[in-house]
Amino acid sequence: MAFGLIDCNNFFVSCERVFDASLRDVPTCVLSNNDGCVIARSDEVKALGIPMGAPYHKYKDVFDKNNVVIRSCNFHLYKDMSKRVMNCMKDMFKDIEVYSVDEAFIEIEDSLATNELAQKVQDRIYKEIGLPVGVGFGRTKTLAKISSHLSKKVLLKPTSLCGLTPSKIDRYLKMVKVGDVWGVGRKMTGKMNIIGIKSAYDLVKYDSNIIRKKFSVNGLKTQLELKGTQCLKLEEFQPIQKMLASTRSFGQYVEDKDEILESIIWHIESACRRMRAQGIVSKNMSYFFRTNPFNSERKFLKIERKIYLDQYSANPTDFINAVSKDLDLCFIKNKYKKSGIIMNQILPLDSLQHGLMGSLTDKRKDGLLQSIDSIINRYGKSSIFLAGQGLKRNWRVKSDMVSPRYTTSWDELVSVF
Repeated sequence: MAFGLIDCNNFFVSCERVFDASLRDVPTCVLSNNDGCVIARSDEVKALGIPMGAPYHKYKDVFDKNNVVIRSCNFHLYKDMSKRVMNCMKDMFKDIEVYSVDEAFIEIEDSLATNELAQKVQDRIYKEIGLPVGVGFGRTKTLAKISSHLSKKVLLKPTSLCGLTPSKIDRYLKMVKVGDVWGVGRKMTGKMNIIGIKSAYDLVKYDSNIIRKKFSVNGLKTQLELKGTQCLKLEEFQPIQKMLASTRSFGQYVEDKDEILESIIWHIESACRRMRAQGIVSKNMSYFFRTNPFNSERKFLKIERKIYLDQYSANPTDFINAVSKDLDLCFIKNKYKKSGIIMNQILPLDSLQHGLMGSLTDKRKDGLLQSIDSIINRYGKSSIFLAGQGLKRNWRVKSDMVSPRYTTSWDELVSVF
């Protein structure tokens, strides 16, 4: 068997370019929530030396000087485009693992993992969706990652490491820095460099006993995968999350307790909707709100509290009722910049035992939540919401340069003249 990795190139920027041809071959950046820092760069921006995570306000002069086009993040668009890419791949392949918003692994027969198939995948996704992708094949998931990296960064064409002689694979491994190997983080890279491991090839040739001793079993698995020994399987089903978070910085300072509560209710509703979609529940939630840690003129303040329910739930009202009472006890007037919630003690809904005196949750409430989810799935998140989330939402994130929701809003479809 062989693995393949399909990885969208500069995903957020590429999504913007699908619907705005004027951005093609033009340096383009996408910013994080509140237009804070760079989270996606076109190749032209990378060539300017602008790093990932660069604060927008610090690099504004560089952007202006080089005529860099800036876009606020448009996650409605990116999520929908990701879904289209994954559906396209599911139509082509039986066994697929959605690894991230812009990456997916596939598993196929070794004899099929050819450069021609990689080119076919690349061509189809570009033709049907308009997104450029890197495609690579290897005998293991780590080698598939290496192959995809080579296709995007070095060889600039679809690549397969299957069916090659060991000497040719070694030649390709010498082209990859050890820090670019999947599973080798920044700290591990530094430690490996100290002992002379600079490339993926160096890691393959290093003494396995020393790798196990210095970098644990995970380091050894990475080495074995690079040698062609399969240690990682395809995960067709996503593992249950141990925690689920929703956090946002405010578009402006917030001092009012009711607005803090509005933002926390918004986070709770968002998190509960995601839990229901995944079939999971929680009974332990922490929430927080804090001032700006980078404001040297004010003392930093973070208030964090925990909420415990008697029963597991994915109903937002259960958590909101508890937070509404608790917030009165802990609120201190100040200029706050961010709030958020974290759901802990998460379990699959179907793993819970029902009590002898009745069902775990009230069936009428479940029916109401199902109806709300159906309306949101059909008409969008703004079609129905809890009154506690507020109407004005002055605290909402800043996105002054956001593009239209081309694929998810009737009012924002592309106009053709």
